[in-house]
Amino acid sequence: MGLFSNPKRHLEKYFARNPDVKTIVIAGSLGRTSAIRALGHVLGQVRTVTMGVNREVEAPDIVLLDFNSATNFPDIIPDFTVITSVSGAGQTSEAESYFGLANRSRQVLINREDIPAEYSQYLTNPNIITYGDELPANFYFEELETELHGYTGNFVNPEGQRIHARVNLLGEHNLRPVIMAVAVAHAFKIPPEKIIAGVESLRPLPGNLAPGRGINDSVIIDDSADTSSASAQLALRAIYELDVPSRILITGKFDPQIAIDKDLVSEVLILDPEAEPQPDPIFKVFATELDLLDYLATRLEPDGVVLLKYPLPDITVSKSF
Repeated sequence: MGLFSNPKRHLEKYFARNPDVKTIVIAGSLGRTSAIRALGHVLGQVRTVTMGVNREVEAPDIVLLDFNSATNFPDIIPDFTVITSVSGAGQTSEAESYFGLANRSRQVLINREDIPAEYSQYLTNPNIITYGDELPANFYFEELETELHGYTGNFVNPEGQRIHARVNLLGEHNLRPVIMAVAVAHAFKIPPEKIIAGVESLRPLPGNLAPGRGINDSVIIDDSADTSSASAQLALRAIYELDVPSRILITGKFDPQIAIDKDLVSEVLILDPEAEPQPDPIFKVFATELDLLDYLATRLEPDGVVLLKYPLPDITVSKSF
């Protein structure tokens, strides 16, 4: 292709030259990166999978495409479109763009948990696969045990068949993309043992609910990669599930909109030199990292959880779990 060649309809041309390549488009307000990682790990056990197309190399079995505001892929009919979420009520134009693509796809996968019901009116494609936390989703996870590493349980398909696996990720929001990847693998008829291998190969990215051991055999869960209030709320829900003796949240500037369950959180340590002292004793404010760390060292206990929503210096003894 020359420097000034017109790239319009380049995907249509690529897939016309490679008709056996399957396409999966991942769309959604949130969770696209997690969905892409899960698909790569699970489908990659048997098939060659790439992110995007590269005309300079041999065509893979499956191409993953990330849907965003700049790429709505008008020139292809995806084999699968995955809709991971719609950010909330009132996002009509966003929902219409996702469902417009889904309606011309061969199959659609819908996250039942993170898409408001009001948007169902935009979905007219009858070839729908749903995934979620429980029935009536077509694919769901039957949780048997929640541990510091993640979950152990069964992935259940529409026929009631179960695939037993260990998911090395914390948080329901991280589990749902894995359920979706299992659903797609089922559609591709990937053997259960390969699905299990792909699921169990997933590990948290640094700063994304990544657990490690701290001093006094405490548990440090680093979730500092995303310091938004929405991320904090999801992370708190994840540690509430854990059967542990104590939970400490460490954050920078604290958003009062974050709901703290005081029955489940022992202390909230705020590192913010400009913050005023808090009247509620559960909240403690520190001006420097050193002051906070000195205090924290007196509060750590075996299996007590510290959730980092602020990127402190490495306070873990071991990152293996």
